[in-house]
Amino acid sequence: MAAYLAVMQNVSSSNRSGYDALRKVYSESAEGEERFTVLGILSSCRDKDIVLESLNLIFANEVRIQDTYTALRGVQIEAREIAWNWLKENWEHIFKTFPASKLV
Repeated sequence: MAAYLAVMQNVSSSNRSGYDALRKVYSESAEGEERFTVLGILSSCRDKDIVLESLNLIFANEVRIQDTYTALRGVQIEAREIAWNWLKENWEHIFKTFPASKLV
């Protein structure tokens, strides 16, 4: 987990190779625990575009409904306003998509 976090600290829109590598780990891993961990870490960088891309993963078919809240837990304090605005903008869609999940 620490190695994944270290990777995300250097990720930006212009240097997204670490993010892309972790997305690949998430997509290809058969281990539920690893997928859960990686999903939470993907939103842990400070780059607005990467944070938004990570948060939008909850709407992807590859993310299990019970894991959706994990994408929010990794948001760093520097990106909390970005995440808050994203949550407000997407609340209606979230509420309709995940009516009985941990996210709502």
